[in-house]
Amino acid sequence: MIKVLFVCTGNVFRSLTAEKCLKDYIDKHNIKNIEVDSAGTNPIHYLIQEYSNARKMILKRLNFHNIEFKHKYKKINQKLVDNNDIVIAMNTNHQEYILNKFGIEVPLFNEIAHDKSEGVLDVGEIYPGFKNIPSQEKKMNEHIDYTIDYIYYSTPKLFAGIKKRMIKTYLFDLDGTLIDSCVYKNSYVSIINKIKEIKTWDDKTLDKFAQENNIKKSEWGYDTGDLCKILGLLDIYYEILENEIKKGVNLKFDVKEKFKELKEKGIKICICSNSMRKTIKMQLDAHDVKDYDFIFSSEDAKVRKDNKEYWQALIKEHNLIPEECLVIGDDEVGDKLVPNYLGFNIKMINEFKK
Repeated sequence: MIKVLFVCTGNVFRSLTAEKCLKDYIDKHNIKNIEVDSAGTNPIHYLIQEYSNARKMILKRLNFHNIEFKHKYKKINQKLVDNNDIVIAMNTNHQEYILNKFGIEVPLFNEIAHDKSEGVLDVGEIYPGFKNIPSQEKKMNEHIDYTIDYIYYSTPKLFAGIKKRMIKTYLFDLDGTLIDSCVYKNSYVSIINKIKEIKTWDDKTLDKFAQENNIKKSEWGYDTGDLCKILGLLDIYYEILENEIKKGVNLKFDVKEKFKELKEKGIKICICSNSMRKTIKMQLDAHDVKDYDFIFSSEDAKVRKDNKEYWQALIKEHNLIPEECLVIGDDEVGDKLVPNYLGFNIKMINEFKK
């Protein structure tokens, strides 16, 4: 469960609107496991009275977006700060207040939604005399409409930014994601020929054995790792694979630099793969990739990644919260559909590299 708190001054306009818009967004998209609230640094009664005309315009514009106005104004306090996972300030003065009062640094609304260090301005900050100058009323109303529309249409990006900030663990697939999987294709013929030589099998016998043992078959052949494991020929498998790796296997991107960047941000890194643990370690060591926290293989889960039991075992083994994890991979089923069903955030490798 992710808890979000928006903060402005009076809790009558900006933070209120942000709360209502985000609630509306998650309701319409049937998003679970997120709670939204708002508060003000100074929501006292006279301030609310001064905003009585503005309040009518706020109500009107929220209704325009089919959002209900029902709201109880409240002041930010230590309990609210402690009970929320992410506190979002509407302007820089609210950031300063929260830092001075509660000792924590919090992001701005625009930082999360648009990666901009700018505040969402109040009516009084744009038109200081709006309460006493009738001619300013039209401008005030226009600013209210603009601000509510701005927050409303920024909400999808805001939600994406919130999810990104809550992610604590990156779960990387190995083959085809971090490392070019051609190494398996290039070593395939040598391994298959060695198996046939040792077992004195022909192609038909090999096919029959593989099918009887449910060995997964790709577009270019059987999973030679699983095949050799069942046959007790892993020494042969690793000897041939290691020789192929030594010839040179390309990383799909600058993995070491990316891992370093993530670790500097306090992100945990896991390698999640259908490969055997020794295979994973061999591949990573060959490229001197060491900056990760743990490996989780199909051996650990006893099933492959296209089974939900794999991800459930991973969750249990490492006490993971799916909503706080990002899975990066290249397989539509094992790296996307199945983990997404269990609540993991997903990014396919082509999108991740952008």
